[in-house]
Amino acid sequence: MSKASRLNYLEQLYSGNLEQNAVAILDYIKKNGPLSTLELRNELIYPHQTLTSRLTVLMDFGLIKVVNTIKYEIEGRKRSYSVYGFVYNEIEQITLQDERETEKANQWLKGYEKYKDVLKISLIKY
Repeated sequence: MSKASRLNYLEQLYSGNLEQNAVAILDYIKKNGPLSTLELRNELIYPHQTLTSRLTVLMDFGLIKVVNTIKYEIEGRKRSYSVYGFVYNEIEQITLQDERETEKANQWLKGYEKYKDVLKISLIKY
């Protein structure tokens, strides 16, 4: 994504044209971070799926990153939670965004390689 696109996204995010949950999460991490997924969920009172989907979008844009992992024991079960921090440096934001895009493309290609024979057969049928 180009610098202009990223700036447009940020402008839309803060103007209210994009998901308000993402704005709230981004602002909260920026002001209070780094914070774990559990801390964010408890403090912002978002359902887990809402929170993680917004965190994914913010990571895709390079605005936040995982800075650590914390292990908790909750009701006798051990759990690991990512800790997110705000990325202040614009060059780092662009680098992280590029890395995420490459990672997602590689995951897609890996899935394609695993199922390419099945995909070819199903495409031939239709």
